[in-house]
Amino acid sequence: MKCPKCGLYSPDNSIECECGYHFKNDDINLNRDYFVRKGNKLIFYGIFIMIIGFAIAFFLGRTAHFLTGIDIGKTVGGAIFVFASSGGLIYKGYRIFKRGLMLRK
Repeated sequence: MKCPKCGLYSPDNSIECECGYHFKNDDINLNRDYFVRKGNKLIFYGIFIMIIGFAIAFFLGRTAHFLTGIDIGKTVGGAIFVFASSGGLIYKGYRIFKRGLMLRK
């Protein structure tokens, strides 16, 4: 295996060149790139899920107001209904978003 730093040849199973270059650094950088890409995807997916949750909450609030004439956001039961139906999605999106941030570190 040829060292990219100094050009010396070392055995294929070498971990380090005589000049001090670590051959395993290339594998570490490839793994890091993989986790950054995966983290970016999870961040996007988490934000998307949270937006869906907020959209459902808005839609439920507007639909209930249209059908009943009662502003569902002003009643405790209505607020609990909207949160229970969309809060799970918002929380799940937040957890996915957080995991994506952790992978990027």
